[in-house]
Amino acid sequence: MSKKKIAILYSGGKHFGGVETYLLQLYTTYNKDEIGLYLLSMGDWELTKKLENMGTNIIKLSPSRLSAKTIFEIKKYLLAGGFSLIVSQGTVANAYARAASYLSGVPSLVTVHSDPDFDYHNPLIRGLYSLLDFLTRFQTKKYIAVSKYLMGLLIKQGIPREKVLTIYNGVELPRSPRINPEFKKALIQDRNKENKIIIGSVGRLHTVKGLHNLIIALTMLNNNIELRIAGSGDQQESLTNLSRRMGVADRVKLMGYVDDIAAFLDGIDIYVQPSLAEGFGLSVVEAMLLGAPTVVTPVGSLPELVQDGQTGIIAASTEPASLAAAIDRLINDDKLQKSISIKAQIAAKNNFDSRKWSEQTIKAYKETAK
Repeated sequence: MSKKKIAILYSGGKHFGGVETYLLQLYTTYNKDEIGLYLLSMGDWELTKKLENMGTNIIKLSPSRLSAKTIFEIKKYLLAGGFSLIVSQGTVANAYARAASYLSGVPSLVTVHSDPDFDYHNPLIRGLYSLLDFLTRFQTKKYIAVSKYLMGLLIKQGIPREKVLTIYNGVELPRSPRINPEFKKALIQDRNKENKIIIGSVGRLHTVKGLHNLIIALTMLNNNIELRIAGSGDQQESLTNLSRRMGVADRVKLMGYVDDIAAFLDGIDIYVQPSLAEGFGLSVVEAMLLGAPTVVTPVGSLPELVQDGQTGIIAASTEPASLAAAIDRLINDDKLQKSISIKAQIAAKNNFDSRKWSEQTIKAYKETAK
């Protein structure tokens, strides 16, 4: 019996974020003898290039986000290639995938990574995308929510409970031999200068990540504390300007996109996720895996990932003062730091195993496929 062929539609992204990390890991870990995964990419993006270098099956489509021709292009590939399922994530990809699904008869599965209410600043665009999603959702046969929080949102929006499956993201980081030794050495040496305490955060530079609050929180902490932020995004300039206005520009390092996240996390003392909303929080689990004591805000899925006082600290709110208080609590309690570090590593390994996640995801694909 031939393997089922699954198409994953990717509409692209200017910055490498959670969706890109999710897809890259899926293509890295899935059992290629069990199923055939193909990427249908609307344009040529950083993720597309990375997967291409791995030898992934890629079909490049028109990059236009406002072209009915793309729908028929996708339909053509689905039928000609004998695909059994089309998977998508994000409003744009979902709309194109559902339309092609309707025309081709190939079932649609949607993976939900975030709360769309926090994805778009412009209320008009947010409203239009919400309407588009509402009008096309009938075509989706199954949803994968990456957290119970997101599953709850889908049910509140009227999606039948039986159509929603929660599968926590799996996380896999390079083992020590694969960590870039020179990059890690530089980070560690810099940390040891003047006995600095290094706070780190990872994520795209977007308002929803709450990094502005973390920078303000830094002003409430001792001067020997430095903040490093790994990630790229549209807020680069505004966060730089905020650091200057708050008088902490010399203590804030915006490092841009960091390919070696394991080395980055190994070079910090405390990890902080100051998000205003969070669908999952891959970086939180990555930090837990590497034993970095972690502070998170009490929003979205983050309380699902961290047990307060045991595997991390949940701040009282997203406000800078609450973040500063939680960070200060860890800094001043070495025993708590060590206890959280050990328990977090165990919890992350047990609850967010990448192989288990991959197997559950592929199983959902196969059960939804025609």
